[in-house]
Amino acid sequence: MLELLWVGIIGMMVGLVAGLLLLARAIKKTLDKEQTESIQELADRITKQLVFLRVEETPNLFLAYDAVSGDFICQGKDMTELNVNFGLRYPTKKGILVEPEKGEARELV
Repeated sequence: MLELLWVGIIGMMVGLVAGLLLLARAIKKTLDKEQTESIQELADRITKQLVFLRVEETPNLFLAYDAVSGDFICQGKDMTELNVNFGLRYPTKKGILVEPEKGEARELV
């Protein structure tokens, strides 16, 4: 009779541990999903508010291109005019100048 009681207690303990492991696994899966969704939401927000720019300088002109797509954005005779023209084209966004060869980035608007 005592052995049967021990078998029952051990069975309950194994069941409890297995249940806790399954619960921990479900919680981790939920947290991973929420983290992935949060990262995606942040990335979407960043792309809606920022434009990463690459600027080419010619003797009398600065040309700004989207650093990701390569699309032409705007131009100006100097950085001040380039800044103004970017603001006219994208009044709700910030431009970030990316200079990969220097490892730098700075805000345009």
